[in-house]
Amino acid sequence: MSQNEYAQLVTPDGAPVMLQGVTATGDLNGLLFEARVEQRFCNPTDKNLEVVYTFPLPWGAVLLGVDMLLGDKHLTGAVVEKKLAEARYEEALSEGHAAIMLEKNHDLSYSLNLGNLAAKETCVITLRYAQALQF
Repeated sequence: MSQNEYAQLVTPDGAPVMLQGVTATGDLNGLLFEARVEQRFCNPTDKNLEVVYTFPLPWGAVLLGVDMLLGDKHLTGAVVEKKLAEARYEEALSEGHAAIMLEKNHDLSYSLNLGNLAAKETCVITLRYAQALQF
């Protein structure tokens, strides 16, 4: 199984961050299925981490949005040019703030960088996507 066939949250050196739980819900309207997948992770270390969450979508699905909850902070993003996104992300990290940056990979999976996940802090990642179903 290749790395991009399942979701995973890892540190930059590849160490996995333990998954605490998953909740999946969906709505079916005719042949359109809208899903919401919520995954909970915790930084078990005594230091802030930068982590990368990599995930695929089902075949033919379209990503509608990604939300991140860090303690009581809600992070969401906007689509901007890649260089500007990288600059804003690095600036937020250098100021000690938590930040996220999402990008689509060449294999059609996605990578979400999360900087400054605080020690012992829980993060909740919520993916929302839609998929046209076939008989």
